[in-house]
Amino acid sequence: MPVAVSRSDSPVKRCVELCVAMAVVLSAACGCSHDGGSASKAAGVHVPANFCSLLSASDISRVMGSAYPEAQGSQSPSEAQCTSIPTAGNDVSYKLYWNNEYCIDGKAVDQQCLDSQSKGFAVNKQSAGEVQNVPGLGDRAFCFVAPPATVDVLKGWIYLIVGAGSCVQAETLAGMLLAKVSA
Repeated sequence: MPVAVSRSDSPVKRCVELCVAMAVVLSAACGCSHDGGSASKAAGVHVPANFCSLLSASDISRVMGSAYPEAQGSQSPSEAQCTSIPTAGNDVSYKLYWNNEYCIDGKAVDQQCLDSQSKGFAVNKQSAGEVQNVPGLGDRAFCFVAPPATVDVLKGWIYLIVGAGSCVQAETLAGMLLAKVSA
């Protein structure tokens, strides 16, 4: 439906209004906020009962471009780790770490929890060697490129590590997991 535009509206003013409107829509669509991630930090720790089931075989297969089985794994009081092993190609692995001394399932997230997760992330990044930062994924993320590619993601108390054939594949799977753990 055409919109009537007054001649008094300058092209610059219309462009600015359109850009502002697009920024608002994109911000809402990507879940961006200006609270510095404090909403996820203020929430409680919620460890999924069956972390391995968060990515289905079809989710993994779609990202990897070939058939993958359901991921299998284990869960302890401080980590959950899962692996999907195809008949050919790179394995896919994903892990959720939490410091169960400070990040207690069902309890509010406090500064000790956030600091312990941040420290673990920083230590892993430093020991990984040469990495690529991954903007826009969690609060902080990086990819260790060596085969298999491994992406570490930190968002509040949530610390994920995802291994796949490439950084792009690992980033995609990490984003899918992060959305499900954060929900």
